[in-house]
Amino acid sequence: MTLISANAPLPLQGTYNTRDLGGYPAGPGAVCAGRFLRSDQPAGLGEGDLEALYRYGVRLSIDLRSGEECRRAPSSLRGYQDIRCEEVPLLDNLQSSLAAGETAGLPDSMGALYVSLLRESQPSLARALSLMAGCREGCVLYHCTAGKDRTGVLSMLLLSLAGVEEAVIVADYAASEANMAPFFAKQRAALEKLAPGGIPEGAFSSAPENMEMALAELRRQGGAEEYLRTIGLTGGEIGALRARLLAE
Repeated sequence: MTLISANAPLPLQGTYNTRDLGGYPAGPGAVCAGRFLRSDQPAGLGEGDLEALYRYGVRLSIDLRSGEECRRAPSSLRGYQDIRCEEVPLLDNLQSSLAAGETAGLPDSMGALYVSLLRESQPSLARALSLMAGCREGCVLYHCTAGKDRTGVLSMLLLSLAGVEEAVIVADYAASEANMAPFFAKQRAALEKLAPGGIPEGAFSSAPENMEMALAELRRQGGAEEYLRTIGLTGGEIGALRARLLAE
């Protein structure tokens, strides 16, 4: 049995879960390093971290958080050098419901939440992926708050498009729980205060079965390429994403 290990986080002081998608086996080759960084919120980056990310090649940052999350913890990347920063909120309705204490209609698991995201947040997913496809140079950093849920689904779509095996995609997702443990320990009380009606079960975990549910939904929708076409990406954009993922 082959042991599958996820990529380690970059040695930054201000984030816990900033990881390159590069190096994962994909068909006869591997995903290229230095093209995509998945991350938790870059709100506490010091000058050293910012310089390190710029040297790494980051030229586009895509923030998947809600407007309220962005106001509460602004990205340190905004305004740094010539890094372009875009906001593409995912699950905005969920954030509003949690803040209002309205949890009755929410999905009953994180896996169900990811399925809902794939079905109901297609315009935002398409926008984020289109921005990625249009980035001709450098590295794209994309993030939410923990770099686990919204970031995890977007990572799943990218890695699936590249041809990475599902077991590897699940391992990449599952690594967030351990990486973010220090953040969750400090933030749990604050997050529960923001969500007086309670937070979704498993919000602080990245159990493999959650991503397995998302992958099953993606298969039901015809796989990564068919899904991207369905949500509105052009053939050229899909080709650009695949080339960014795989071309040396």
